[in-house]
Amino acid sequence: ASYPSEKYGYIIPADDGDITAVKTFQEKPTAEKAREYIAQGGLWNGGVFACKLGYLLKKAQEQTDFTDYQDLYEKYERSSRCEAYLLQNKLHHIDMLETIRRGNAEILYFGEEGALLYEKNSGAYMITARDEESGKRMISHILPEGRERLEGVFSDFPGNSNREVTLFVSHQEFMNDFLCRQFGLLVEMECTQAVYTRKEPLPVKKGMDIRKLDERFLPVLKEHYDTYVEEGYVEERLKAGVMYGIFEREDLAGFIGTHKEGSIGMLEILEAYRNKGYAKALESFYINLHLRNGWTPFCQIKTGNERSFGLQKSLALYPAKEKLYWLGADESLV
Repeated sequence: ASYPSEKYGYIIPADDGDITAVKTFQEKPTAEKAREYIAQGGLWNGGVFACKLGYLLKKAQEQTDFTDYQDLYEKYERSSRCEAYLLQNKLHHIDMLETIRRGNAEILYFGEEGALLYEKNSGAYMITARDEESGKRMISHILPEGRERLEGVFSDFPGNSNREVTLFVSHQEFMNDFLCRQFGLLVEMECTQAVYTRKEPLPVKKGMDIRKLDERFLPVLKEHYDTYVEEGYVEERLKAGVMYGIFEREDLAGFIGTHKEGSIGMLEILEAYRNKGYAKALESFYINLHLRNGWTPFCQIKTGNERSFGLQKSLALYPAKEKLYWLGADESLV
């Protein structure tokens, strides 16, 4: 290793011989840690990977719907530039950033005025805007046919959307009234995003029995988790293979999962098993799971949930300064 890069894994040799055992391996450390590893003779973990072109194109198609190489290149450039804009406030925009990085975003607009995405897994639109007028001009391009569109400078929109708009994530409170009026929505939740910014995995207390859950546990999950009102949501998350539980002997003591849009959540410790450190162990395990997938772990804390704020602070998650708003369909208005 010639300089302290954060983009590589580091192999730390046991000694300075030509052939030596590996003392330890560290994946993508901070620059400060990388300097320490280089001082210990650390080597970059490099490799060359080969595959058939057809396989590569297939995997690219799974992440980005494209017609040809030029279309793929343009969408990649669009994605990179949108990320650069959102990174100006990483903590507040982590949901939008991870949606793009995990290949689940349709980028409808981005620029100095803001950004508008469609998250494919949850069906949620995500918006961040410089000011209310910029936000209104962005939104006018996804209004249903027949609604009057506001004039604006955003000529690269795909045009009116045929999708039914039932879920919105608003990153500025000043957009909420407009969104609710236009789409018949209600503000369902105000929350703060918290982000695990480190590369190193968290320690998990020894002896903790954590396992992936299957549909056998659906009744107990539905009994103890009622935060999300969408019918069949918990069952879908189980089928997606993202629900994990912590056990005491053979009894389920608590559970955690990933929401459709990518945030860590659904954390619940059953009453009989609280104050035993299970919540911290379970979320630490789950953060490490996201790190192994190459994701940035983040969660969304409902305003007023001081217990969750305390837990995230103990796990070194940094909260955004700004609030985030989930807007859902008001059946009486649509």
